Amino acid sequence: MKRLLFFSTAVLCAVLFVLSCDKSSSVKVIGVTLSETNISIVRGTSKTLTAKIVPENADNQNVTWKSANTDIATVDAGTVKGVGVGKTNITVATIEGDFRAICEVTVTSDVVNVTSVTLDKPSLDMVEEDEVQLTATVTPANATDKSVTWESSAPTIATVTNGLVKAVAEGNATITVKTTDGGKTATCAVTVAHKVIHVESVSLDKTELNMSIDDEETLTATVLPATADDKSVTWESSNSNVVTVTDGVVKAVDNGEATITVKTKDGGKTATCKVTVAPPTISFTKMAITQLPDMLEPKSDHSVFVANGELVVAGGHTTGFVISSEAEYYSGGSWHTMTMKAPHDFPFGLLLSNGKFMIGGGASSNYGVGASTAVETYDPTTHEFTTFASLVNPRLMGRAIELANGEVVVSGNWYTTNSIEVYKPSDNKFHHLVYTSSNMYQPYVFRIAANQSMAFGPASNQGEVYNGEDFYTETLAAYSSYTPIISAGNQLMDQYLIGNYATDDYRYLILGKSSAGKFGLILINGKTATVVPTDVEIPTTYNNEPLYYAGPIVDRSKNIAYLVGSNSGTTVTFIVVAIDYSKIATTGGKAELKGYYSDPVTNAAPASGSSMTLMPDGQIVLTGGIYNSNYTPFKTVYTLAPWAITP
Repeated sequence: MKRLLFFSTAVLCAVLFVLSCDKSSSVKVIGVTLSETNISIVRGTSKTLTAKIVPENADNQNVTWKSANTDIATVDAGTVKGVGVGKTNITVATIEGDFRAICEVTVTSDVVNVTSVTLDKPSLDMVEEDEVQLTATVTPANATDKSVTWESSAPTIATVTNGLVKAVAEGNATITVKTTDGGKTATCAVTVAHKVIHVESVSLDKTELNMSIDDEETLTATVLPATADDKSVTWESSNSNVVTVTDGVVKAVDNGEATITVKTKDGGKTATCKVTVAPPTISFTKMAITQLPDMLEPKSDHSVFVANGELVVAGGHTTGFVISSEAEYYSGGSWHTMTMKAPHDFPFGLLLSNGKFMIGGGASSNYGVGASTAVETYDPTTHEFTTFASLVNPRLMGRAIELANGEVVVSGNWYTTNSIEVYKPSDNKFHHLVYTSSNMYQPYVFRIAANQSMAFGPASNQGEVYNGEDFYTETLAAYSSYTPIISAGNQLMDQYLIGNYATDDYRYLILGKSSAGKFGLILINGKTATVVPTDVEIPTTYNNEPLYYAGPIVDRSKNIAYLVGSNSGTTVTFIVVAIDYSKIATTGGKAELKGYYSDPVTNAAPASGSSMTLMPDGQIVLTGGIYNSNYTPFKTVYTLAPWAITP
């Protein structure tokens, strides 16, 4: 009996050991997706949703299902059944990690079948390149499924998309519309005639050039329409002693001004470019560059900030374009890892007045796919992240600002519907306010009063005001070529502030770019925008390579704003344009610019591809980032000290 007991105990220990080993190598759940995110069913019918665990080989494949309103639809193991007319959400959640995905369900009343379909035009006579919209009428008007498909019998003659007929080439074609329900059809006979296409206009990609002697620039002429029969052009310089031009290649010969004219042979249409040849506009001084210890994980499109005197990076994606829940802080000469409650790739971030940092939104899946509503806050005293109220609208590449009353205003979204929403401390929730008039991503979101904010650009000069009305920055429009540009490397909106919230001074300095490729500083003051005069031009090149900027990042203690730029190659030289803006604040004078450059480095992202902020000692820090692939971010960290001049 004792031998048997001993043998059983040994076997049990061996099993526990194997289970322990298996557990240590288990594949964890990191997310879940649904086969559909929006479905429509008829009351009394069902449709099955399929949940997919990420990764597919995760050990725990168990999920739970829930309907937000069982009076409208129920769900059992993914099978959704329509109960009552209306809309509700079906949520699937993983047992491990509580990752969630949502499908919006619309339940309609009983089916009403289609009896016929007609077209508003039985025939069309068109000319090549013409477009005509056909309208299909499905009867009865209350049919449940009124969807239709469109088809052309000869797409090389005429194409059709959602009823829009486009004439392609001479010939005949028949357009057919067909109902999904019942297969009812109607046709339109299309006859396309040939069109002789003459030149209507010509334009140049640059209308103004600033060059130095021996520089070369290539002008590109665009002749419209693109299908014109004869698109040939001739080129001429008004002063070949200043610049010459050959097939659009402009070469600077001597200081002065000249006009380049391009002229079409068909119709004699013209366009011009004004060329100014002058000495370089700014001189560069070498600055100190220091490499800090590498981050523990490569990162790109992440937030970087200073909290409680420590440098913190959070969010973004790592190698393989994989979203990351890892955050890190730099203390004692090394990096320390932390775990966020959710990944935030391309997030918004802001330092709150209570000393905590808020980070939210971002891509919900690898490869920049999807958008998240997750928000959390970071406490620098405990180095912990805490789940915050969720956004109303999923978003990535958004930006945010905190108002004096503690409300947080968020706007911006990547290639999808953009909106303004606000977090209200009174009920600890985000609230949808308004859909914006343009689908901006990485916009500017500034306070323009104690409890009022504005979201604008960079895709448009139109502003959207929280607690106010839409407006256009008319002053900015007066400088027709300067428009705000994206500054992905500078995510914290307060880093643009040159004013002082405490004194109701809401002035910000941002970077603009002209259609001629010139940079300009734009002063945002409440609801007005003006271009700031500078004593020299902001450089567009360094060592004959184009410069790409991030910033500006403002050091209010010095009245200096830093434009951080670089070339875009694998060997990176960082450029800093230090802008002394003190005179524009008091006398309306010009901002004074000084240029600095660093030694080249080979293991860093360009300035426009990294995330950066200002250190407590005034140095500029650049963390991680990418060169030309989201799949291979850097983990290097550099600081720039443009005031520390090196030999």
